[in-house]
Order: sequence, then C-alpha cells, then structure tokens
Amino acid sequence: MSSTIRPLKPDVRKNGLWLWILPAALTWLLLSPANSVGNESPWPRVALFCGCSFFFCFVLAIKTFSTRKERLWGWLFFSGASLGVYSSLLFMGCFAPDSPHPLSEEQIRAQQRQREMDNRARAAARILPRDSSADASMLDLTSFYNALLPKYGDSGSVFRSLQPGIQTWQGIRFDVRGRVVLFDDDVSGIPVHQKCSGIAFVHGTNPGFKVADGSSQFVIHYASGHVETIPLIFGTDMEQSYRFNRRDLGEPLTNSVVWSERISGAGAPGPNVLFFIKKWHNPFPDETVAAIDFKKPSSYLNSFLVAITVDPVKY
Repeated sequence: MSSTIRPLKPDVRKNGLWLWILPAALTWLLLSPANSVGNESPWPRVALFCGCSFFFCFVLAIKTFSTRKERLWGWLFFSGASLGVYSSLLFMGCFAPDSPHPLSEEQIRAQQRQREMDNRARAAARILPRDSSADASMLDLTSFYNALLPKYGDSGSVFRSLQPGIQTWQGIRFDVRGRVVLFDDDVSGIPVHQKCSGIAFVHGTNPGFKVADGSSQFVIHYASGHVETIPLIFGTDMEQSYRFNRRDLGEPLTNSVVWSERISGAGAPGPNVLFFIKKWHNPFPDETVAAIDFKKPSSYLNSFLVAITVDPVKY
C-alpha cells in the first residue's frame, strides 16, 4: 500500500485562506488589550500567532485529508508554510510592536539631558586634578569640564600629542586638563573675581563644524553690572580643530597651537588637532571681572573651551 499523500481536494485553496487571514486577525484581536496598556514585547505576538496557526492548520488538514497519516503530514506541512510566511512578514516589520504611548517632546529632551549628564559625569571623573603650581590667573574650570582632551596620541608613532597639565603657549601659561563643550545649553558663571588688563582663551571646534550666520562668544560680567561681549569668528579666531585628511593640512591660523601632531611616513609632523588662542584687551581694567559666560549661537553646537588665563592688573 502506497504511503504517499493523495492530491489535495479541489477546495483546499479556498480553505487555505484560513491559514493566512484567521491567525493574523485573531492574534491582532487578542493582543489589542495588551497593546492598550503598553505591552511592547514581541514575544506574546509570536507565541499567540504560532498557537493560532497550529490550530487552524490542524482544522484545515482535517477538512482536506481523510486518513490520520495524511492529516498529520498535512498539518505539519501547513504549519511549516504558515510559520515561514509569518517569519518573512516579521522580518519585514509587518508585525513590529506598536508604541501606544509615544514620548512627548519634553520627555525626549529630558532623556537627552540625562544622557548628557551621564556622559559629563563619566568625563569629569577622569579629569586630572589641578596642578599645585597653577595660580589664580589660570582659572579653575574643573567643575565645568564635560569632555576629555583629544587622545589621538595613544595609537603609537603615527600620532604625537601633549599630556594634560600646565602648558605654555605664546608666552602664556594655561591650565589644560579637559574641555567645556557647548551641548544644548550655554555655560554660565565661570568665576573670575579679579581685576585684569586682558584675558586669553584657549578654544576650538568639534568635528562636523559648519560655518554659521553668527559666532560663539564669551560674555564678560563685571561686578558693577557692566557687560562686554567677545565674539569668536570662524576663519579669523578659529577654524576646524580636527584635521583628519591630508587635504585638511593647510596653513593654520597664526593664533593656533598644536595639541596633537600626525607623523608622516617621512617622519615630518603635521597638525592633527588644533586649539586656538583668543586674546582680549580689557577696556575697563579698573573694574572687577565677576564671571564669564560661554555662549553658542542657535545655528551650531560644536564650539568648546579648553582654558582661560587672565592677565592681572599690575600697579
């Protein structure tokens, strides 16, 4: 007696509609209450759809075949085909879990702020302590650091970088240990509390900087309430700090200082990361400078501050 399965009945195609429509419809119907309470896990969908498919495939096999053996093999065949189609739809995203309670803009901003705070906390934990030789003219930015200095010198002989600490650039000593990056908010209230004839800022821009209609700026607050603004103009006070390609290795601005160098195959160093020094002459040296703000324009977020040194008034 042959064990082969007999040809399907003529109405199997009509009955086969059960295989695709009813499991999906029943799954959606049964999972609607779960979706309404925010259950976004895909596994209940998978389990329920498999159960529905197995049931309807069993019913279809009974209606299509007449012997137990044929029904068993038919049920396995229909179940495999059903799960194969479902798997394809799943990977195409047709049954991706819904988001019944999308986050509001305020919640999204809160999550972004929390991530930034976590990143800043991790960076701050790795900032080196202030050198004991740093005097009051080198402002202490420890509580404002939210990013580390570039570390491209860690990769061996290809790059060469300076180490964090006291650096002397253009005859000015700076406390260089981290970066104050302008993320979503301005940086306000960097304490000064002294009279000075001028201020020198070490600053730069992150990768992806684009020239914008405006400039980042330092705002000087005097104890008297008077305010002075110092703009940072792209192309004059700064340019792209990171130079990854040979085409970027043009002549840097005269106010630039090299933090990291790229060593060529011939052994010649070239700038890889540049910082820039902005020197400002104080028109009111007899007034006490209370604090400094670091502000960004609305059109870009990529400026950063490295160090501030004031030139005390000498009587």
